[in-house]
Amino acid sequence: MSLDQQRRVLARQLRPLAVRQYAESRQWSPVEGVRGRFWLFRHPEQQLRQLQIPMDAEDAGYTDAMLDVVQRIAELERRPIDAVLSDLQWPDADVLRVRVASRDAESGQLSLSADVMLREGARRALLASACSVINPVAVHPRMSRGEADLMLAACRAGQTEVGSYVLKIICPLHAVPRELDLADAIPFTRKVTSHLMRATADLVESIEQSRVEAYLEAHAEHPMLSWNLCDALLRMQPEQSAGQIDLWTTWAADPRLPPPSEAQTPSRVAIKAEYIPEIQRAAQILRPSPAGDREEMLIGTVEILSGVVGADGRRSGEVQFCVFLPDSDPLRVRANLDPEQYADAVRAHESGRAYVRLRGVLHRGQRGGRIDPLRALQPLDEQAALP
Repeated sequence: MSLDQQRRVLARQLRPLAVRQYAESRQWSPVEGVRGRFWLFRHPEQQLRQLQIPMDAEDAGYTDAMLDVVQRIAELERRPIDAVLSDLQWPDADVLRVRVASRDAESGQLSLSADVMLREGARRALLASACSVINPVAVHPRMSRGEADLMLAACRAGQTEVGSYVLKIICPLHAVPRELDLADAIPFTRKVTSHLMRATADLVESIEQSRVEAYLEAHAEHPMLSWNLCDALLRMQPEQSAGQIDLWTTWAADPRLPPPSEAQTPSRVAIKAEYIPEIQRAAQILRPSPAGDREEMLIGTVEILSGVVGADGRRSGEVQFCVFLPDSDPLRVRANLDPEQYADAVRAHESGRAYVRLRGVLHRGQRGGRIDPLRALQPLDEQAALP
């Protein structure tokens, strides 16, 4: 199916009332006294710009008329026509897009591992924002709350879009039942999406003005930014040192709930790769490491063996583990192993999903962690690993 045919299919599926509500939510004004089965709207600033929205999907010219409406909206909003068509399919949802701008993403492709990290980072960013809406603290030890879980369960991943590499997440406005929602007229989902954009924009502004510490100190009692959100943003960053991540949100087409003020809650935020060290520093301030290099006992599995054979004919080097932590999700960590430790890791890996006990100093990072130094490694059977 050609691109033009795909657009016609999507335009034919649009609901007239949903398109009208989209126009109303963007402050288009209805023109009174119009005869015919269509609604006529005038742009709030450019009075000569009009939308003629057909009322009846059964009419022969419905598809062409809707395509004309979508084209006019796309031109005025300076957005791709396909993005506008997609958003109008979900008029009652805020749509979050995460765009990767890097050399690898120019062709619309990413490595599988980068795609996984991008999606996981986006999921965690929404979840961290949801938890901060409920309880604004610097660190959420476990990001599991009733309203947050309901909202995430209702979110949908849309097709990736043209424009480097664009991940789309559809966030239904009324995912959380009113009886569980916070006690005001703004839906929980809107609180979450607007919090994500506002907190990220504030972080970027503080980095650009060299006042990260001042920003965090000013919001110490009721933090807008959490360590969890910093961690999510770091996970999304391109694998190369150059490039950036763009976040932007298209607000739901609900005339009773106008989009947030652009001055207070930007709909677009660019996070450049050069900002990564400052985001790491903000995360360190929000969740400082324990004093000193404290050794820990960890349980995990051997995932990837990357050692090399030395002059003595024995293999040693880097190994990737998946370790299980009491205060967060499983974490991918790396460690350099000597020949004896490496041989034990190989035996555990070859036996399937055998567990290992690791003793060393864990250093957490934005894309996993590292155990340095690794003092000991002991293979365990599955029963021994159970608590």
